[in-house]
Amino acid sequence: MDLVPFKYTNENLRAIVAGMAPTGTDSILAIAGSGDQAFALLEFAGRVVAVDRDSDQIDFMRQRVDALERRDYEKFLEAPTKHGEEILQRNSKSRYFRTNRRLERIRKRLDRLEIAEGDIFEIIKNQRGKFNKFYFSNLGNWVCREQLYESDGLDCLPDGCLVYCSSGPPVESDHLVKDERLTSQSRKFNNYGWKPTVYRKVGPPLQVSNVAPVKTPIGYVS
Repeated sequence: MDLVPFKYTNENLRAIVAGMAPTGTDSILAIAGSGDQAFALLEFAGRVVAVDRDSDQIDFMRQRVDALERRDYEKFLEAPTKHGEEILQRNSKSRYFRTNRRLERIRKRLDRLEIAEGDIFEIIKNQRGKFNKFYFSNLGNWVCREQLYESDGLDCLPDGCLVYCSSGPPVESDHLVKDERLTSQSRKFNNYGWKPTVYRKVGPPLQVSNVAPVKTPIGYVS
């Protein structure tokens, strides 16, 4: 039985890279899922740490790292699917990674990638100040807002840091301010129904709004 829920992202990798605007001086903490997003960011960032609570997703991402190290790019891109919309999303990912020898550049930067199993907010707290950009995907939809606030992880986001969300903010806060330029850059692409928004953390610790909780599943995102 295949226990890996997410084998490819259903987000647009070009949109994520445009919104995150990674550079060689950036240290990025990203939700792992399939690993597509972290690999895409790794092409440009100085350091990427990919984290997921689902051990099967972590094992899957490590298998993809192994495939990259062996230059088995077909294995790296392998993601069987049967449905029309999913095929379009998978093929979009494949085209992205096959462009301009991108996979070879990513392979050469694997020493800048770390993969960790655990809670992303525990890492934010334990490595406070170690990251300046955060890829949260649709985390705000998967975990209840009160849980995010009670974890204290969001309080530990450094002032001026960048937060990429594919579907709304993780919490409603006056101290999480929309970056209009990067958000506009990200939304220029076909986002398959997602509405990405890029935020900057400003001011004192975040104060959560009174938002109803939503159900928390096993893993984070695709």
